[in-house]
Amino acid sequence: AQTTELADDTTPSALLETPPVDTTIDAPVANEPVTDAAPAASEPTTDEPAPATRLPALRLRGDDAELRIGGLAQLTSEIETHDGQTDGFVDFRRLRVDVRASFFEGRLRIRGHVSTMPRGAELLDLYVDGHVTEHALVRVGVAKTPFTAYRQLSINDSVLVDWPIVSRWFGGERQLGVTVEGQPGLASYAVGLYNGDASRPANQRFSTAYGEKAPTRTGFRDATAYDVPHPELMARGGVSLGPVQANVSAAWDVRPEHGVDAAARFALEGGLHTDAVDARVIGYLALHEELDHDVRAGLGGVLVDASYRLHPRFELAARWSTVLFADTLRDDARATADARIAAAGTEDQARLTQRYADVGQIEALHETTAGFAVYVFGHSLKWQTDASWLRTRRVDGTDDGFRLRLQAQLAF
Repeated sequence: AQTTELADDTTPSALLETPPVDTTIDAPVANEPVTDAAPAASEPTTDEPAPATRLPALRLRGDDAELRIGGLAQLTSEIETHDGQTDGFVDFRRLRVDVRASFFEGRLRIRGHVSTMPRGAELLDLYVDGHVTEHALVRVGVAKTPFTAYRQLSINDSVLVDWPIVSRWFGGERQLGVTVEGQPGLASYAVGLYNGDASRPANQRFSTAYGEKAPTRTGFRDATAYDVPHPELMARGGVSLGPVQANVSAAWDVRPEHGVDAAARFALEGGLHTDAVDARVIGYLALHEELDHDVRAGLGGVLVDASYRLHPRFELAARWSTVLFADTLRDDARATADARIAAAGTEDQARLTQRYADVGQIEALHETTAGFAVYVFGHSLKWQTDASWLRTRRVDGTDDGFRLRLQAQLAF
């Protein structure tokens, strides 16, 4: 049974901004601003009462303070076929406890967010934030970085079971740092300075192109110390015109570690959010630094995602995503692997040769997923089902796989 978390996510870390019209549930959606022109959620057109949307979190209130305790449990059954082989599991995908405290009528907030998976317990978020002006909130600690508005959303509120492959390769990692964000008028912004070291390996896939797995920085059992900081600057700007939103994001690593960090990342997002439809298109680009310190295009990516609410209790969704590996990245990764093998001692060369056998062989990853969600009690209690076609394009041909996932979620 698989007992470590399969993917990264959290409830929205940025609570500053007004959410867009939610096509599924009245949950907060961070960093996708709306204006007064945004349409209000439609009322039911039949005599049937609207379904409840949220189970209440445990709240303890004082004169100027509030303590909120929430949680998430996702029980998943997954089966995948690959090269004629079938594998699967039934296990918890996520078990989380989320504790938030607010003071001075919400102007100062503290959050602690922990994964309690038995063999992979780890710290997810630990930060303090507060308003310094009407349009500026400052957050300090370990939290999601602001790269893409899409990645600020919560997996709790997703129709499909998990994040797309592009989120793993182009960002979404938590880091230790400081963020300033706000929503002046039709615009939104977020800027930050971070230590450049992702806290969780699930969302630091760039190093796997070089045959290396990123370390865990915030695991309770297997955490490793942060490396020497190499500052990473990130910024996101956006505009909202009624149901249409657009965002652009950029990240620049001041001192990237070769084979571990992307030198820079960029993303351009467009979204449409109405009462019934939620759709977005995102393009990604990542630059990498080669052995000779030249900076070149390394990864490209695309995400197309849409959902349609047929009924207050039923929603359909479809998604296509791809990650493209440039020849320059594959050649540099292969040269790096060969150099590591050559520099190793005789007794280690055979082991490293096997370890790096696939480095530089993958040209593209594709994922096509369709599914639905049934809302028993909004996103607090729901059933999700999705099916995926997974294709890996390699130098020597293509490899196809198929995956079916069933998931029950309880969140409060």
